[in-house]
Amino acid sequence: EIGEWQVMQAWEFPVMKAMAGFVSPVNGDVLELGFGMAISADEIVRCGVNSYTVIEAHPQIAETARRWGSRQEIEVNVIEGFWQDCSSKIDTQYDGILFDIYPTKECEWDDYHLEFFPEARRLLKDGGAFTYFAGQAFEFAEDHMLRLREHFDNIVIHKIEDLEPPEDCDYFTDNHMLIPVAR
Repeated sequence: EIGEWQVMQAWEFPVMKAMAGFVSPVNGDVLELGFGMAISADEIVRCGVNSYTVIEAHPQIAETARRWGSRQEIEVNVIEGFWQDCSSKIDTQYDGILFDIYPTKECEWDDYHLEFFPEARRLLKDGGAFTYFAGQAFEFAEDHMLRLREHFDNIVIHKIEDLEPPEDCDYFTDNHMLIPVAR
C-alpha cells in the first residue's frame, strides 16, 4: 500500500510474469514503467535480456530498484520521476516496454495508460512489444481499442487465468485478466 491505496498484491505474480515474458526477447533491451515489487523485473532479467531500464516515481521504490539493480549481471538504469517528466528525455528505443504504474488520482483509474500510447510507440523499436496492466477481465472499451490502434499495427489480447485476488483486494476481483500486447 502507498498511503491508503492498494498498489500491488502477491496474487498478481502470474500477471506480472506473463507481461514480462511478452516484452523480454533474449538479448533485448526492456523499459519498464513502475518497479513495484520487482516481480516483472526479476522475470525480465530471467528471460535473458541485455539491459533493463525502469522509470519509477516513488523515491523509496526507486531506491529499492537501484539496490536491486546493483545485484544484477546486466546493465540496469533507474530513472526516478514521473514518466510524463522523464520519458521525453529518453532517446533510446527498446525491444519491449512494460507499463504498470499506479495512477496518481482516483479519476484516472480507467484510462491513465492511454496517454502513454504515443510515447510507447516512439520508444519502441520496430517489431518490439508493448504491454500494460489494464485491469480488464472481459473486454476493452471500443474507444480504448481505437486509441491503441492509432499507434500500433498488431494487437493481441492474452487471457491470464487462475488468478486468486483476495476478498480485500480493492482493484480487481475476477479470476482472469486480459493483457494486451501491441506491436
